[in-house]
Amino acid sequence: MKSKTKLVRYLLKVRKKFVKLWALSPKFISRFVLNYFRNGTTYFAFGLRYLALQRLAKSCGEKVVIFPGVFLKNIHRLEIGTNVAIHEMSYIDAYGGIKIGNDVAISHGVSIISFDHDINKDKLNFKNCPPIIGQIILENNIWVGAGVRILKNVLIEKNSIIAAGSLVNKSCGQNTILAGVPAKVVKKII
Repeated sequence: MKSKTKLVRYLLKVRKKFVKLWALSPKFISRFVLNYFRNGTTYFAFGLRYLALQRLAKSCGEKVVIFPGVFLKNIHRLEIGTNVAIHEMSYIDAYGGIKIGNDVAISHGVSIISFDHDINKDKLNFKNCPPIIGQIILENNIWVGAGVRILKNVLIEKNSIIAAGSLVNKSCGQNTILAGVPAKVVKKII
């Protein structure tokens, strides 16, 4: 058991050195690596995605796992805490700013989009409507179920669960379970 502990400590030290070294590289290399290894399933690909996220995000904690097939847009406005997992085929666009706290699990197929379109500006050409931005905050200890959609101007307070397939367009208090389209509090966690 002692040898395993020594190995883990060694790997943690090496990781910190790699992060410091990677921080010296130009950002375009991290963008390339993130796109090129987006679907990689090896430990090497997981490590490179973490290094790229460390370099490009506004802030990024330790023990962040980005699974294959995750799309991250406007990463420079994304803040991620420690012990976060973002699973396959999730789409996160931080155009309006996204803060993800510590101990957050984002299941597969989740969309987190921090902007919308102002359809009242140009009623004849919807695709060119200007964006309306709004921040999204996921506090600590949150579980986001599969296929959830989280829209702009939402605060999910700590110790909350969002049931699979929900559409979250309003903030919720702490210690709650949200479900439905649109999502509503279905239970308080005691």
